[in-house]
Amino acid sequence: ILSDHGFKTYQTLISVNDFLAKEGYAKVSTETKHVLREHIEILYEKRGVRRKIKYVRISPILLTLLKPLKPLIKKAYELFTGGEIRSLRFSIDTYASTAFLQSHSSFGVYVKDRTLISFIKEKLSKLYGMLWVKEREEVFQGPYISRAPNLFLYPNFEKGFSIADNKVYGKVFLRTKSVGHSPFGVFILYYGDTLLDIKIPDMIRNYNITPIIMHLINVPLSHVTDDLSELKTFLKTRKFKYRNYVLTWKILKNILYTKMGI
Repeated sequence: ILSDHGFKTYQTLISVNDFLAKEGYAKVSTETKHVLREHIEILYEKRGVRRKIKYVRISPILLTLLKPLKPLIKKAYELFTGGEIRSLRFSIDTYASTAFLQSHSSFGVYVKDRTLISFIKEKLSKLYGMLWVKEREEVFQGPYISRAPNLFLYPNFEKGFSIADNKVYGKVFLRTKSVGHSPFGVFILYYGDTLLDIKIPDMIRNYNITPIIMHLINVPLSHVTDDLSELKTFLKTRKFKYRNYVLTWKILKNILYTKMGI
């Protein structure tokens, strides 16, 4: 069983856009059409799912009092109208903002003024519960890196911190109990009834997962496989079969392009 992420319960969500708004880098709005939306909202639109959404303005005190009844109210409204009711919350106006968190799932902050990147990076790094903040060039490489957010955030997941969504709540730290992804992946190995004479440590590097699986099912490793020192240790072997998969892929790609040209 293999998953690229684990699961964890978080006690504190860091509202990055609240922090950026407080510092004056993000502009808040409820009316503009340029407010940020989360990925799930955009996904519904792309799939042609048009949802009737009614926004109502509710005071923070009343919103707190109604919180236990929220599921019942939303269900009743959907039953009678076929639409969805939401409380009107402040969002970020991307056009007027200098810096903003794009979405919860991206963990990325866009900074329009490049001269401010280092300054904002330093401020975000000092946030309680933030483990590190890095510029995109420190995390990724490739031809499309210019499309990525300028800064990437890594909260202290193991201490119960994660990132809130891109809305504005009026406070930076949201005390809650939420369940979400953890950056530590899941790898559970079951090899039939065969007792394997190997000892895989509790924590292994991501790039070792695929070579382990390939070796156990007797498939040659890629000739450009990264550091094999750990594999040799816990697989108790120094002999690996290799294959140039890149060359095979290039040959097949050229054949495909030739056929398309014909």
